[in-house]
Amino acid sequence: MKLTFATVSTGNYAGRGKEYTAKLFAGVRANMPRWVDLRCVCFTDDPSTLPEGVEAIPVLPGISGWWNKLLMFRPGTVKRGERILYSDLDAIVIGDLRDLNCYAGKFAALRDPFDENGMNSALMSWEAGTLDHLWTRWDAAGRPQFDPRGDQNWISQMCGVQPDYWHELLPGQVVSFKKDCWRAGRIPDGARVIFFHGHPRPSECRADYIMKLWNRPLKEAI
Repeated sequence: MKLTFATVSTGNYAGRGKEYTAKLFAGVRANMPRWVDLRCVCFTDDPSTLPEGVEAIPVLPGISGWWNKLLMFRPGTVKRGERILYSDLDAIVIGDLRDLNCYAGKFAALRDPFDENGMNSALMSWEAGTLDHLWTRWDAAGRPQFDPRGDQNWISQMCGVQPDYWHELLPGQVVSFKKDCWRAGRIPDGARVIFFHGHPRPSECRADYIMKLWNRPLKEAI
């Protein structure tokens, strides 16, 4: 099975872009089943920060921050029919990803942890070529970047399909640090991915159980 795992790293994220990309891809590679034909890509303005074996895809001038996620929907970026799994940089992979990898629906995303009616674009999956209109319509509209809710609001409004939510597809496997870990003082049993939103970012977090994960050597994998 062919899978493209993608992320976006621009502007030296949190002043530690190289560290964040290294830890994310180490976690993915360590926890992806061996039978997956994995292509790792990063949309970036600085290819020199990427780990060995990660393909750099240049971002385009005039697109800032999170809006670069829309480049993933640009026709031809990934071969039509292949599966894309996207994650923000500030996620920590801690367990087997086979269930996320096996998702074959139209579009999966996170439900906003504090707004049951909202979508969060920090972790998404879809089939390349099926959502190209998210880029083409945005491009035709002049690539607007004024919405403070960012790319996820554009994706939610223009997607045209009802997202499948990871929390419902894979209960307990994808968790929010603020909602599911911070309040409980621990990582829930069965968690595979911890996603962060806002502050603290993983490198800023002082919870001991996060610091242990973040500071582990890359060879041990997060």
